[in-house]
Amino acid sequence: MAATGFITSVIEREIAGGCLNTAAAGGIDRWLRGIRAPLRLPELPFGGYAALDPPTRRAWCDRALAALAAEIPTAAPAAPPKLPTVAAAGHPPTRNGRAAHPRGGARGSIVGEARARYDAPTITPASPVADLPGVGPTTARALARSSLTTVAELLALAPRRYLDLSRPVPIVRLEPGTGQTVIARVYQTRELRLGRRMRAAEAMVTDGTDFLRVLWFNQPFIAGLLHPGDRVVVHGRVRWYGGRRQMESPLWETLPSDAAVPPVLPMYRLVEGVSQRRLRQLVASAVELAADRMTDIAPGLAGARGLPGAPAAVRWLHCPDDHAQVRLARRRLAYDTLLTLSVAAVQRKQERGEEGEAPALVAEEALAGRYAASLPFRLTAAQRRVTGEVFADLRRTRPMARLLQGDVGSGKTAVALAAMLAAVAEGRQAALMAPSEVLAGQHLRTLVDLLGGRPSEVPLQQVRAQAVDRDVRIAFLTGALGQRERTVVLRSIESGEADIVVGTHALIQERVAFARLALAVVDEQHRFGVLQRAALRAKGGMPHVLVMTATPIPRTLLITMYGDLDVSLLDELPPGRTPVETHVLEGEGRARAYQRIRDEAARGRQAFVICPLVEESDAVEARAAVAEFKRLQHEELPRLRLALLHGRMKGVDKDAVMRAFAAGQHDVLVSTSVVEVGVDVPNATVTAIEGADRFGLAQLHQMRGRVGRGSGPAACYLLVDDPSDEALRRLEALVATNDGLELAEQDFWMRGPGEYFGTRQSGGTDVVWSLGLQDRDLLDWAREDAERLLAIDPGLEQPSHAALAGAVSRVEAFDERH
Repeated sequence: MAATGFITSVIEREIAGGCLNTAAAGGIDRWLRGIRAPLRLPELPFGGYAALDPPTRRAWCDRALAALAAEIPTAAPAAPPKLPTVAAAGHPPTRNGRAAHPRGGARGSIVGEARARYDAPTITPASPVADLPGVGPTTARALARSSLTTVAELLALAPRRYLDLSRPVPIVRLEPGTGQTVIARVYQTRELRLGRRMRAAEAMVTDGTDFLRVLWFNQPFIAGLLHPGDRVVVHGRVRWYGGRRQMESPLWETLPSDAAVPPVLPMYRLVEGVSQRRLRQLVASAVELAADRMTDIAPGLAGARGLPGAPAAVRWLHCPDDHAQVRLARRRLAYDTLLTLSVAAVQRKQERGEEGEAPALVAEEALAGRYAASLPFRLTAAQRRVTGEVFADLRRTRPMARLLQGDVGSGKTAVALAAMLAAVAEGRQAALMAPSEVLAGQHLRTLVDLLGGRPSEVPLQQVRAQAVDRDVRIAFLTGALGQRERTVVLRSIESGEADIVVGTHALIQERVAFARLALAVVDEQHRFGVLQRAALRAKGGMPHVLVMTATPIPRTLLITMYGDLDVSLLDELPPGRTPVETHVLEGEGRARAYQRIRDEAARGRQAFVICPLVEESDAVEARAAVAEFKRLQHEELPRLRLALLHGRMKGVDKDAVMRAFAAGQHDVLVSTSVVEVGVDVPNATVTAIEGADRFGLAQLHQMRGRVGRGSGPAACYLLVDDPSDEALRRLEALVATNDGLELAEQDFWMRGPGEYFGTRQSGGTDVVWSLGLQDRDLLDWAREDAERLLAIDPGLEQPSHAALAGAVSRVEAFDERH
């Protein structure tokens, strides 16, 4: 019973240390797994010792000591074991001097094995993932490709969802039509071909009460991952088919053959090269070894709000005993990120006035009146209101930093032109920057048209502006200009001859010198941040900045990500715009969409077909633009003129395709989501979006906005094959309303801000959004706490705020890099 005595000493040392999981190198859970002696220690929950809080750990230690005491005989205790120092006969010593086990390794006594673990490196959140037990170079590289390089990043990998395994349903009691969980054994598997284009995996599983047929459409590879006898959990909707119960495209996971089933099973996003089970093991290992060493950025603030400590929140996030722990973990981690973003936003707003003074422009109401009277249409009430808000900013020396958001067609450019004319009236310059040359050209034509001129893309043109009673000189700077034209345009900007300059965002990055820049209008670049403003200062003075976006941004993001900007909203569309009728079509129903495209083309109209991918992928079954372009040419639309557009094309080629389509040279544009923010083609009346369930509401709304810009009726078809319940809810929301702001708010709570920032993470914010945060009270808490905190410690210089200051610095550094 020598092992019993040693184990007792380790547990006593753990109690003496406050039950902080530090008595054994690598943590108590890892140490327990190495014990070979047949001892009856108290059971631990899923997640192990590390998942417990210190009081519960102490209770477990006390029970363990009692159990160990019962194992020790009343005879005199055995002497402590000696560490073997000489190799056993026939087995050479290892490098650390211990005898090698016949099967390999230094197995010696239980004491030697336990003490050998003290040589393992201490795992902290900053440790590379390669330091975790069992992580070799191949796994480390696979994790790195998914931006998982440190233990902290593994801990921040929030589960996409959880399977509740606490109440599995026997197969014989499954009810059709509802989502249910089954734990069973695989009986047989095979790959199926359904029709010409679809393949599927089929498995027959049984739990002893009956058999269940399980199908995974477009995922035939699953048939090769499951084997007869495997223990699996499947979760999905059940239906009757052919007289038997059937579950289609469920969530699934293999389970250890004889281990206890955890009550709640976390499911993570896919990491290429690492299975779901292996990823779950790695995260659990990271929790066990490093969660207690996490730094809590706001222990006092979070505690005052009734939120758990950060280490406990991380344990509950990954190794919960029930859904109540999951909810508490989500709330705490969401609060941390919202607090960090709110502090950064409040600081940026406070610092904005310290960046220098902008020129105060007169921006008279009389100017706004003359401008409105000169337009060929009547401004909406929203446009007049927002113009007044912008003019009020321009009259101050504090640099304007205003976000102008409005739905597609709400008239943002007309408001921006009013602001630019206020600069021109003072003898100053204004610049309008767009995300692409095609959109820059579109803005140029719109400005000239609004001023009463003849739209063109001449590099330098002059238009009489009634609002300022003078000629306005407009320069157009793009990469397509020849060297001679480019030189002329650059000189006109530097001399001040050019009043308004239109180009891409490169206007502030290239060697462009402005004589008297007073206003920069930025289209569709939400995070026009610190570095961009510094670049503008470098060109002389500090101009006012107006950022425009057609992507509706919900209140949640306005307060956090854009808290440093003032916000104006164009919430009214000009008269005459008809709503786009929207339909969801499944499977073969897509024929209806292509018939509508053929009918519209016969009337001289145009259409978009949008696909989620550029090329087909084995990992993701979705219609790809290249393959769909070829298929449509030969099958659905052989008599129409088709063009292909995707993000891998060179910029010059993309612009050429978009120009040709806008000019009516193509009937149908087959594209990826690159047209989400695209050219204005009033003649386009139909959009068919393949794989619509793979997009969020914000993206779908933007794509739908490519049509319906003319006077005729327009339609948007959302084409899907086997959408999930969640995806159908998103699509039904799009069918129900054309209100971009309402959709943006719904999309935020369904999918998170990836729709506003692309697929990248934004300073760690994806941790919150992937949690599916639903508790909006946290937003108000974070904002209130940020303002109260900065009122006491504006620079976050107090030692207790050091961790929060570091988190804010990382957010700011990310924003500056992007």
